[in-house]
Amino acid sequence: MAQPTWRWACLLIVVGSLSLSCESILDPILDEGAVTHNVSLNATNRIAFTSYESRSNSRTDIFLLEMDGRECRNVTAQLGNSQQPSFSPDGSSIVFLCNTEVYIMDADGANTRQITNRGGVPYKSFPVFAQDGRTILFFAKTGTYDSRLDIYSVNVDGSNYRNLTNQYADCLHPSMSPDNGRILYFAVSETSGGGVRSDIYEMDAAGNNKVNLTANAGYNIFPRYSPDGSRIVFCALREGDQEYSLYLMNADGSQQRRLYGSDRMTTFPQFTPDGSRIVFVIESNNQRTTDVCIINADGSGFRNLTNSNCRNWGPVVAADGSRIVFESDGDGNDQLYTMNIDGSGRRKLTSNTRTNFQPTLRYH
Repeated sequence: MAQPTWRWACLLIVVGSLSLSCESILDPILDEGAVTHNVSLNATNRIAFTSYESRSNSRTDIFLLEMDGRECRNVTAQLGNSQQPSFSPDGSSIVFLCNTEVYIMDADGANTRQITNRGGVPYKSFPVFAQDGRTILFFAKTGTYDSRLDIYSVNVDGSNYRNLTNQYADCLHPSMSPDNGRILYFAVSETSGGGVRSDIYEMDAAGNNKVNLTANAGYNIFPRYSPDGSRIVFCALREGDQEYSLYLMNADGSQQRRLYGSDRMTTFPQFTPDGSRIVFVIESNNQRTTDVCIINADGSGFRNLTNSNCRNWGPVVAADGSRIVFESDGDGNDQLYTMNIDGSGRRKLTSNTRTNFQPTLRYH
């Protein structure tokens, strides 16, 4: 089995580990299209996304946009660098990062309030609501740039701030099960022989009873629950895989099986709202050609929905399952697009001089 490549390590760092506030640290490994930006949808299909002003001015703001492209407006202009928005399950609030701290605002951008104030935990990333809307999960470094990443939780009023992992590995991308009882994440660590391993873990909401669901069977990343919590989709590199492939398992880790693989790396899988299909991204070795794909949850019916020679990235599925919002640089500048779930009806949503791209897959 092939070992994880430097490209894989860069993916974890750029997409998963650090926010734009750390861009100066990442400059040596960032290229023109590698800065993290985010899109999230709420139940009424309002879009929240992060917009990057320019390379000469690295200011980032969160914008709100209707699915038809109307009413695009900056809702964090009076704040510092803001990014990584995610809606609450009921669509009434947005959690986001501002100057490395966690903030919440109403879904229309009003009533902004700061939730965390932890200078000793500066590198927070991708905050997301638990399913009950009362708790926020995120991952962060415990202190210095070289320290490990841990999963944290905090109540929406700023109370009960906790480190849930502390397991001597980089723990990334937590998500809560639909019943609000379990937290899913993946952990990257070094082996005794100096190699790297990555496994998918589950723990209870208090951070106890951690279970390794993949048990070191290759390299396992980016897990997501199905809407009913019975299954987990993830990406893995195992014996027989040419690249990271798409896998599915039961929520208890049983019946792990490969759904799709090719010579292109699969990343960021997510179920459609009805659980019948999985949307994901495939990318080429140079990360300059990426496509949005869909497949049935039983592994049949694979379709490349974008199939182009540009970067089509970061799909999020509308609440009714009918459409996908994604980023593309097909017109030269990274902008937001929408298309029907079958790839038809592609339409450009943003047209400006800013860079609106690489959305997070954090949405509810």
